[in-house]
Amino acid sequence: MPEYIAEPYDVLYFRGNKSFHFGAWYSEGIFPPVPSTFQGFVRSKLLLDAGKIDASGQATADASALVGNDGTMGIDVSGPFLCDTETRELYFKRPADVMKERKEDTSYSSVLRDAKDAEPVDSDLDFGIVTISVSNEKLEPPEFISLSELARYRTELTNLSLAAKDLVFTEDRVGIGLKWAKDTAKRRSVEPGRFYVTPYKRLNEKIALWFCVSGEGKAVPENGALKLGSESHLVFIKGQTASDESLIEQTLEKSRDNLVEKIQETKTFRLLLLQPGVFEQGWFPLKYTSENGRIVATEPGANVKLQLLSACVGAPITISGYSYVSNRGTTRQDNVKLKPSVRAVPAGSVYLFKILEDATSETIEGLVKALDNQKYPQKISNEPYSYSRMGFNHVILACGPALTNTKPLSRKEY
Repeated sequence: MPEYIAEPYDVLYFRGNKSFHFGAWYSEGIFPPVPSTFQGFVRSKLLLDAGKIDASGQATADASALVGNDGTMGIDVSGPFLCDTETRELYFKRPADVMKERKEDTSYSSVLRDAKDAEPVDSDLDFGIVTISVSNEKLEPPEFISLSELARYRTELTNLSLAAKDLVFTEDRVGIGLKWAKDTAKRRSVEPGRFYVTPYKRLNEKIALWFCVSGEGKAVPENGALKLGSESHLVFIKGQTASDESLIEQTLEKSRDNLVEKIQETKTFRLLLLQPGVFEQGWFPLKYTSENGRIVATEPGANVKLQLLSACVGAPITISGYSYVSNRGTTRQDNVKLKPSVRAVPAGSVYLFKILEDATSETIEGLVKALDNQKYPQKISNEPYSYSRMGFNHVILACGPALTNTKPLSRKEY
């Protein structure tokens, strides 16, 4: 699998979907960039390498055959994830269910380990809601978790060691608004009072963005520099030694047998989003129905019924982008068309499931194979647009707690 790192020469800034105007003095950004932003960067590099960008900066008519268009993807992209270029360690958004109980604690635990003791909450939905016990104190762990720590998280619910890491620093910089008057003599002059602050991100000197692109006869990026982010700062793409298994899989496969044994024992598991998720049924990753006040889903790859017990899901993020097909030949901001906005579940969100049926070891192995990261990173599909090929919906599995009450809960009990 071809793997790459993108090393920035300077700070980076990725604008969110929130409109920024001069009534607000502080612009908001997103970091790490969402997969749709980064796959656009990879697509541009492929077109540049193939000579399919003309002198005006527009893609040639046959560019879609190489990289796809607004509705299809010509390549599979995984990432980006932060990477230590010296140790080759990868870093991800921390799972949302991991917290401390007390300030004096030296390790973290999953708040989902006590899902069986959760208290019911009244709801006007057609399924029950269960709360989880969270400390009143703000005891969240570091923002990022290393791949080696994540491997431990997959098979443990308590005594998790997460170290703070100096991966990214924020540099606030002041910008000045300019006039865009019709009179060319006054155009681009300073607009009085229009000052604003932009929070740029600077990566630690040994930290870069890691990603991989599917090969199998398809074009892959060449080494070289290209602009990235809203402020178009240069990064250098450098290919890594390709292997049959990605860096992620090389680590996770070592804990997979233990993970299967844990799930066989408890009949529960956690599903973790390594990247934001864009799902056909909104916030929920699988197709589901409501049965007796419960959310019940079927995993097609393993043919097993699953019940959602609880979830730690952050506020949705809105994702859009430019429609280059609709904007050929124009660079005027007021004529630029946007792709339809979608709402994504943020990276780090966690879902806790219970296997409803008497699943055999073969069934559980099939479940892990269907959902857990495999040789080529497994992502939950979303049609008709292939968000999974852009890098969204990248999931892995982790063990869940042993439940003392294994009978299906009624609406009243739930």
